Amino acid sequence: MSTADKTDLGLSFNGRRPALALVAVCWSTLSFVVPATDASELAPSGNGTNYQSPVDGKSYGADWRGYYPRNPFAAKPLAGRVQVQGIRLLSTQAEFDRSIVVSDLGDFILKTGQAIDASLGVTNNGFQLVVQTRLTKDKKPFFALASSTNVCRLVLQRIYDSLGGLPDYRSGEDDLTYEVRFAVTTGAATVEQTNIIVPPGFVVQILEPSGGRILRPTDWFYREAHSGASYTWILSREDASKGAYITGVKIVTLVGVRRVTGKTARNFVLEFAETRKKAAAKVLKECPETNQELFSRFCLETEEGPDHILYSLFYGNKELDIAVISIAGTKREFWDTYSSVFDQMAAFELIDMKRFQK
Repeated sequence: MSTADKTDLGLSFNGRRPALALVAVCWSTLSFVVPATDASELAPSGNGTNYQSPVDGKSYGADWRGYYPRNPFAAKPLAGRVQVQGIRLLSTQAEFDRSIVVSDLGDFILKTGQAIDASLGVTNNGFQLVVQTRLTKDKKPFFALASSTNVCRLVLQRIYDSLGGLPDYRSGEDDLTYEVRFAVTTGAATVEQTNIIVPPGFVVQILEPSGGRILRPTDWFYREAHSGASYTWILSREDASKGAYITGVKIVTLVGVRRVTGKTARNFVLEFAETRKKAAAKVLKECPETNQELFSRFCLETEEGPDHILYSLFYGNKELDIAVISIAGTKREFWDTYSSVFDQMAAFELIDMKRFQK
């Protein structure tokens, strides 16, 4: 049985096609290599004389207190969803004075925020982020991150990767370290802000008719199959238009779930998950429900017959009557080969808001 067979929802939709709502999905349950430390609480700890960094866990002495750039550049706020909340200079004021020009540092911090915004695409969960930057005169800037816990690891990885594209800004004298606390708000990126980082071997696939975007391996196939309130996209190694596929990602979005099924979106995805658990030879992993503002999410990883499948299930919170089911699957013996591909495809945009802003 193919992955496509396993993910058939068995629903028939009739009636007027409603508009898609904004959905941002991050479903991977795998581990990602991010040179950073997650921090559930980003407020600095200490007794007023020491500052403990949430990024590296180190305690910095009283020398960090009261150091702020002269001629503050806060009068030039970021225009996007990423706002500077505060700056900590972890090197001495004297070292900063003799090693950088304050206005240049201000511009670099602004570019840092803009790069973070560009890496996000469309987000539906706000979070806090601390970026620690070390400047030297001999090497490119070094970055490390800490975030609030409601952030997908792939999102952090994309943020980190985006910082590698910043200008090669260096210290003139001493090694300098500072931290910037950013607040990331929800919403869609503007035309100028949106930027998907495309790794080698991938292209950006547009999800029609909503204009969403997802990374697709260059040699994979794309197929869409929409019916009424059901929207389905398939990205697969084999050509799904010719029959069953073995390796791929399938995304199904249901709009107006209660009207069509008589169930809440939450009950709909919970019942779907239960059917997959009953059909599974082995349940490898389950993750609990987490609130991501517009949506709540949980996941299920199974072995079903010869296949290894990762399900991620979303239901709209409050009055948002939408369900999203995303499935990544392949044969058990191929999982280690393609799991890294699924990682790259894990976060995607389901709708391009620019199409509805004209």
